[in-house]
This record gives sequence, structure tokens and C-alpha cells, in this order.
Amino acid sequence: MSTPLQPVILEAGLAAVWRATNDGVAAQITHIALGDAGYVPFQSQVGMRSERVRYPVADGSRVSPRQIHLTALADGATEFWVREAAFILSDGTVFAVWSHPTTALAYKSANVDLLLAYDLELTAVPAGSVVVESTGAGLNLALSAELAALAAAQVSGMLRDLHQQDRLTAVEGRAGGLEQARDQMRTDLEKARAYTAKVEAETDTLGKVAAWQSESQAEVLRGMGQSGLYLTRGYTFGGNAAFDRPFAENWNPAGIHNHPNYDGMPGTAEFSTIVNGYYLRTRHNDYLLRRPANAGSAFLATEAVSAPALPAAVANAGDVAAQIAAMRGLFADYAAGQWPAGFGWTLSYVEFWFEPLSAAFGDTFDSFRHQQRISDLDSAFREAMRYNAGGYKDRFENVPYEPPVVRWIENGKPVLARLRYRIAAVDVSHLGDLRPHIETVDDPAYRQGFGRDSGRFRVLEGDNAPGKLDELMAAIPGLDGAGANLAETYREYGIDTTIRRWDGAAATNAAYYNRFARAWADAANRDAFHRGFNDPTLFAALTTRGEVLPMGMDGRVYRFSYAIPFELVLRTPLEGWNPHGLPEAGNLSGAGSQADPYNGWRRDGTFYRVPTAFYSGGAPGDAADTGMADAWVSDGGGTARSVKGSGIYVGLPEIAGIGSIRVRHPIYPVFHEGSHAFAELQGLRREQGETLASLATSLIDTQRRQIAPLTV
Repeated sequence: MSTPLQPVILEAGLAAVWRATNDGVAAQITHIALGDAGYVPFQSQVGMRSERVRYPVADGSRVSPRQIHLTALADGATEFWVREAAFILSDGTVFAVWSHPTTALAYKSANVDLLLAYDLELTAVPAGSVVVESTGAGLNLALSAELAALAAAQVSGMLRDLHQQDRLTAVEGRAGGLEQARDQMRTDLEKARAYTAKVEAETDTLGKVAAWQSESQAEVLRGMGQSGLYLTRGYTFGGNAAFDRPFAENWNPAGIHNHPNYDGMPGTAEFSTIVNGYYLRTRHNDYLLRRPANAGSAFLATEAVSAPALPAAVANAGDVAAQIAAMRGLFADYAAGQWPAGFGWTLSYVEFWFEPLSAAFGDTFDSFRHQQRISDLDSAFREAMRYNAGGYKDRFENVPYEPPVVRWIENGKPVLARLRYRIAAVDVSHLGDLRPHIETVDDPAYRQGFGRDSGRFRVLEGDNAPGKLDELMAAIPGLDGAGANLAETYREYGIDTTIRRWDGAAATNAAYYNRFARAWADAANRDAFHRGFNDPTLFAALTTRGEVLPMGMDGRVYRFSYAIPFELVLRTPLEGWNPHGLPEAGNLSGAGSQADPYNGWRRDGTFYRVPTAFYSGGAPGDAADTGMADAWVSDGGGTARSVKGSGIYVGLPEIAGIGSIRVRHPIYPVFHEGSHAFAELQGLRREQGETLASLATSLIDTQRRQIAPLTV
């Protein structure tokens, strides 16, 4: 029996069909891929979320001009619920994807053949433009292996009967030389054992050296800087001065940009990081504002971080003009230093951990626009080498660099792992207005290179004790999820040491990120410590998740993750404001123009609800921006309304009498700013500033003395 499917045909699939049609041929579906991720597919995604297996099409036929039937046999030891299916073209392009957030297609059992039979509805492509390329095996391939095995068993039985008589006849003739052959076998076996032991010893030593080399590199990097952002991508910048090369910023800090036509998706480009000495380069991120789900949920599960509720002062103000006036009043209060209702803060962060090395893997966090393009280790390495060798980059910036390493040796075998990352967020509105606790970073290199301030911020720190940054990071749960509580205990010198909070009152909840703690007094007679040997921005959390590489010590198992703060996002009442009462569209139609308006808004690309009249000007832009222009959306009564994006801006468009309000405040630490060279530069700048201040004071005093007689 066939399962009827109407998959989402991806933009890449449409492009492949268009190319094939122009060449006078039909696109060929050759493989079916299965995965275990459940979600709502969208056309702009570039592949599957979590591919587990891929099988060639066994048979296929055309049912009608817009419907094809195809079959495949799912075999092998992999076991999972099939919640995602993709249909692959002969050139490797993912043509179409089916998935559902709550429904599974089937269950793939280990070592049990699963027959796949699907009828595909292809209404979004020209009739006859897609065909099936099969192996020709048909559904009978499900039985062929069993029949062959049965026949082989029968033949083997007959051969055993024939050979048994031959062996019995030859026994007497061989008996005389049996003793001699046994002695020779014993000698050969001892030689083989000795050789095997030698090879195992050498392999064990090589594995240990590889593990030490990997960690030695991290050890050196820890001394060269601090945990933080390492580099952003350089685009067209160049010049004779060193500051012409971007480091922690290109056009904006970490390449942040605007996607206000998407709900809760801060535009963020690629960047590389070094955290606790481990290097990683991201894909183009465009992450969603989603928090870790509660403890006990699926690994890496998240939930949306909602904006504060729309204040009643706006919702109940009256018509659209009255609501605009009320909303402007809230922003005027905010600009004047107040903290009005409807405003809040969301802290986003970059999280890192080591996973056991596996041949296949999926993406680790969601985006409306970007996903990892590769899903297996071999392809990941080939893609990294392809781009690094010639300096070219993936067109859509969907290939990260997450390096595999030898972590340590266990039972004589190297333990292999791969560094992974994600960007997530938590609500920190309970901490109130955070503006008094942050300041703009003075970055002379950026100012010289771009002629403006960097737009990067820092959280004001205390001296040698937890401060506001620690309070912010303490709101972030590790990989066990929100609400988890774990004690961090070590066995040393015959006693157990449990890490305590800085105030010493109780054990640290190591399931949340922290960097300051207390334990027993050490050899320097200090019981307070900072995580790491000398890394001021290293935050770590303990986890029990089996997906994280374990490390065994003293009969205990430890798993850790690391994090750095990324940015503080101001959440405003604009995100939940819809004064025109525009409907949410199920199936979007229209072009967004006044003559052909959208029939409603959607969260994944047409999130337009704020009246254009609320603003009086534009917002600072970037080449990577989307959704910055006005759009027209039809309200419930059929009237086209001019509206702007309700999503996240770097800075809002100008508001009459107020100006532009800064929304995104990048607060990430920078690796290079933890170096000795940067410390020397900062010291020199301070000395120069003090010298200039002293000279200015002396000059003013001299001028006062010179003009004093004239004023008597």
C-alpha cells in the first residue's frame, strides 16, 4: 500500500528542475532520505534537519502527469521514528521534503527491512518535469535476500554431506602429521600475539600523543587570549593599515544585520570563536530567540522567548492614530531614561560542547533562513578543505567548521569527538533596565577603519568578584535544560570536594553557567577561584546528557559545556502590536504591493504589522538586510494597509521627536582583548589620557594666572 505525500518542494529543487527543463531533460529522483526531526518544512531551507539514512529508489512509475509512484527498501541497523523524508535528485540536490511536528511516517527497526512506497503529488512543477531513476529491483528485492539465503543454506547442507565422507577418509592419512602441524601452529600463534601486542602498544602511544597535541594547542591558545569571538568574515575591506582588516566587527559587530520581516530572528552573519582554547567557525546564524526547554526534554529542545505583553495603555487607546500616539509616548519615556511597561531584555549566548564523533549529524539550532548544508563527517571535511584551499566560500554561508579532535585515551583506544555549537537565548527582564550596567566599547581600530563607533558594548564589571555579567549568565541553563540542579564534586587526596557558590553558603548549581566559585583552601591559601588557569570570560556548566562526550575520573563521569554572552536584545511592545487587526495568513498570496497586497502576515518572512505612520524615517542598513521597505497587507475588511516589519532591528527606524532607538547590544567578549599586547595597549592609552588630562589642567591653570590681574 502506498502512502500519499505532498512534500514541500524546496527552492533548490525548483532551480534544479528549471535547469533540467532548459536542457531538454527531466529531473531524476534517485534516492529517498529519512530523518528523525519533526517540524514544518519551508521552501527556502537547504536540506534536511536531521538525516539518518539514505536509500536508492528501487522502483518507480508515473501514475499521472503530476503524480509519481516510487519504492525503496530501508535496511540496516539504524533504528528511529521516521518523521522526515526527502527526495534526492541525481545531482545530489534535495528536491522536496516532508515532515510534521507531531506525526511520524513509520518506525525504522534495527535489522528489519522496511518497505517504502510513496505516491508524490507534484503540483508545483511542470507536468512530466520529474521522473524516477530506479535500480530496477522493484519490491521483490525485499524477498530476494531471504530466498537467496534459503537456497544457499540448502546447497551448504548438501556440500557438508559430500565433504564429511571425504574428511573421514582423510583423517587417518593426516593423523601422522597432526602433532607436527600443531607445534608449528603454536609457534606461529605466539609470534602473532607478540606482534599484535607491539602494534597495540604503538597505537596506544600514538593515540596519547594525538590527544596531547590537541590539548596542547588549546593550552597555548588559552594563554594568547580569552574565551570570546575570534574573527568575523572579511568581505571587501582592504588597505595599507592594520585596522583595515576587520576583527570582531565587519560593518557591524559580528556582522549583525536586520531581518524585521521575520518574527524574533536577529540577523547574524558568520564568525569564529575560541572558547576555553577550542576553535570553531559558525555558519551564517540568523538565530531565533528561543530558550532551552525544561529539564527532561529532548536534547537541544527549545521554546520561544516571547516579547512582553502589549501594554493596556496602547491596546485600549482607541483607533490606529490614538494607538500610534500612545506607543510614541512609551518610547519617549524610554528615551528619557524611564523603564515603561512593555519593554524587556533577552540575553542571547553562544554555547559549545563536545559530541562523540559520528559519521552523520544534524543542525543544532533553528533559523528561518539558514541550516547546515552538510550532514556527514566526510562531506564536512571535504567542504572545509574545498573552501579553505582556494579561499572561496559557500554561496549561502551554510558550512561551519566544527573540528573533530582526539580528546583522550580510554582502554587503549583514542576517544574521538567533535566540537558543536548553538545560539540560544533567555529572558532576563526580571533584572530590570540594564542600560545603567552597559557601556559602549571604544574601539579605535574600528573607528579608524569605518569612521564611526563600533556599536559594541560591554557589561560593567566589578573587581575580582561576581558582577552583573555573572548575574546575567546565571540565568542560562546548561544542556540539561531549565530547572536542572547539579552538584559538581571531585575526589582529591582522599576527600570529596563540592564546588560552592561565591558567597560560600551552599553548593553551586553547576547545571547553570558560572565562572566564580569556592572550594577547599589551595596551596596558595585561597579558597576562591575562577574557572580556567587564566581566562576571565570562561563560563562552564555541568550536564548529564548522554549526547555530550563523557570524561571518566575517579569513578565519576563528567560532561561539560561552555558559553559566552552574545548580545542583549531590547524587547519592545512593537513586536506584539497589530493595530490594523491584520490576519495571520495560512497560505500566503499577493506581492506586498498596494495593487497586490499580501493576504495576511506570516512569521517566516512577511511579519509586517507596525503601521508605517508610526515611524518618521529609516533605519541604518546593511547589504544583508531584508524587510526594510514598507509592505502592503490586506486587513480583515479587504483594505490594503501600509506596514513595516515587526521583528528585530539593530536600531529602530526613526520615530518623530525621538530618533532611532538602539535594540541590539552586542556584549560578546573578544579573544584578542585578553592578550598581553592588548593589555599593554590599554595601559598606554590610559597613561596618554592621564598625561593629556594633566597637560590640559596645567594649561588652564596657567591661563587663569595670566588673566587674573586683569579681572581684579
